[in-house]
Amino acid sequence: MGLAEWAERGEALLVYGKLVESLMQVDSETDVNAEVLDSEMFGGAAGAYAFIGSVLEASTEYSIIATDLQGVILLWNEGARRSYGYESGEIIGRHESILHTDRDVVGGLPGLMMGGASEHGKWEGTVERVRKDGSGFTARVVMTLRCSGEGKPIGFLLMSSDITDELRLAAERTRLQYTWSVLESAPDAIVIVNRDGVVQLANAATETLFGYRREELVGRPVEMLMPERYRGRHDGHRAGFFSNPRARGMSPDLVLSGRRKDGVEFPVEISLSPLETEDGVFATAAIRDVSERVRVERLALALKYKSEFLANMSHELRTPLNSVLILAGILQENSEQNLTAKQVQYASVIHASGTDLHRLLNDILDLAEVESGTVMPEISELALGEIQETLEREFRHVADDRRVPFAIALADGLPSHIATDSARLRQVLHNLLENAFKFTERGAVSMRISCAESGWSATNQNLARAEAVIAFSITDTGIGITTDVQQRIFEPFIQGDGSTARRYGGTGLGLSVSRELVGLLGGEITLTSTLNQGSTFTVYLPTRSPNTTPRPLVTPNATVPQPSSRPAPDAPVPQPTPRRPASAETKALIIDDDPRNIFALTALLKRAGFAVVSAESGEAGIAMLEHAPDIEIALVDIMMPVMDGYATIGAIRKLPSHRHLPILAVTAKVGADEAQRCIDAGASTYIPKPVDTANLMHVISQWLPAGPPTRN
Repeated sequence: MGLAEWAERGEALLVYGKLVESLMQVDSETDVNAEVLDSEMFGGAAGAYAFIGSVLEASTEYSIIATDLQGVILLWNEGARRSYGYESGEIIGRHESILHTDRDVVGGLPGLMMGGASEHGKWEGTVERVRKDGSGFTARVVMTLRCSGEGKPIGFLLMSSDITDELRLAAERTRLQYTWSVLESAPDAIVIVNRDGVVQLANAATETLFGYRREELVGRPVEMLMPERYRGRHDGHRAGFFSNPRARGMSPDLVLSGRRKDGVEFPVEISLSPLETEDGVFATAAIRDVSERVRVERLALALKYKSEFLANMSHELRTPLNSVLILAGILQENSEQNLTAKQVQYASVIHASGTDLHRLLNDILDLAEVESGTVMPEISELALGEIQETLEREFRHVADDRRVPFAIALADGLPSHIATDSARLRQVLHNLLENAFKFTERGAVSMRISCAESGWSATNQNLARAEAVIAFSITDTGIGITTDVQQRIFEPFIQGDGSTARRYGGTGLGLSVSRELVGLLGGEITLTSTLNQGSTFTVYLPTRSPNTTPRPLVTPNATVPQPSSRPAPDAPVPQPTPRRPASAETKALIIDDDPRNIFALTALLKRAGFAVVSAESGEAGIAMLEHAPDIEIALVDIMMPVMDGYATIGAIRKLPSHRHLPILAVTAKVGADEAQRCIDAGASTYIPKPVDTANLMHVISQWLPAGPPTRN
């Protein structure tokens, strides 16, 4: 009941109250007030008594109670009997507080009501009432003061109405309004259907997702939101849900398909939950568009397949390339002086071609790894003076051979160290210097390291927010680069023009790799160039690269330093220390499934004075070690069938006689985390294929055990 209706009925109650008051004022010795009990209206006092009595008795919608000034009940109508359950004989003469809750009685509410009515003539409010059986309900109560004809207060009149259902309905309306507002603001499409699959309700997100207006959906089969090929089977799925209505959450492993109004299909996830109402059980479906997630997952899967393909191709290319480079190097040295000059030249060409192929393979893998987002820089403190010394040492002989002046200058005001990935920075600077010398036939090549305050693009936030920026500028007086090519020189496989590739060689991958690596370090690489005058490449880096999770990055042919985490305590690994030179009694074991690699490594080690034994599988290598305690170092390939190198190394570490055997993991796997994986398996160190023979022999010498050779 609304407030207006309540007020209207309240006014009627006041009229009834005045009539009752008039009756209460009449006694046997006085006449009825003529103004109230008009004889023409009621037919005299007797008629008035009869009329008011019938009104009071017949009123069932309202509870009407009269009390004296102390609150003792004097009048009890039919509406009061129905509301409270007391017969008039049970309740008349008892105090009105019996109809209040104990809490209200203790709180003094009955007295407050009578006090308010006495002071203002009327008290009204919402009160918790108690029935005869102890149950409670909420009532709207109006209490008025009754006075005698002389205006003297003589009691109170209460009219009340049970509004429990009204409050419940109001609360239900509020709850429904809240629920609807939640549904409307939900980012997922929400559709409510009945047992027959007919849409009863759809929120705003449903309109946005499927392209239908709400009125086009309500009253229509929900199957219109799915591709036609699934509609025939949906009846069974819906029946299964209603036979066991329970919540079914979204599963990322179950991707379904939705169909928009324009016929376009898209991947969705759907969760179901039952909605119980007075009209029965309905199904609430929350529908989420997972197109972006599926796209990302497919991209991640494609990157995974790409990485696996590159890893496998890398192994397949590096394995034969390893033996080519080793054997070509041996022939090129001609240590036995049994080859002609022409034959040595042939070997030199083979070795140079293999080296170029190796460099191309490294560039392709570097570019693929960085673009896939799987490489994270390993940040450490790097001394700028160390960069100067290292690059000066590496390129001094190049400058001397080409008769090109070369200098590296450090400007004033530089910090002593920067925090970056030293290996990746050296790789970039090495590539830029290599290019500078390659394209400079006369003039000079120089490098300058200085602090910079500008020069990079405004969009680079890493440099804009850096405490300081260091610029590594490499300048040459070579052939230069045309303006149009400068715009795309950092793209893969781009060079100045076709003739540049033919004349100077290369694939155009180096600058692309360099740009990606510099970006990985939070920096930027720029170019200024004039055709036939020269070029300047500048690498801008923050003094502290952005925080990242360190991961080991392996540069091919680089030895891996010993990590702080060693293999398990039951499989200790010796530390490298320079020892004695190899002799005919120094026995080395080669475990590799490729006979070409065994042949090449055996030839290399024998030339260095080793006695060499070999095995073409992990099982054979372990069996050989069990019967050969005089083996003092092992070179183990990783990618072998049946028992791979990781398992082989782990098994060797369990042999009591070879728990401390130096094990070199020599493998064509060159992933970013491969070095650490080999160390974790128990290897002493890691050498990637194709091996740098000088580096390999140096590493082996570091791991030879002390003292004389072990004898049987």
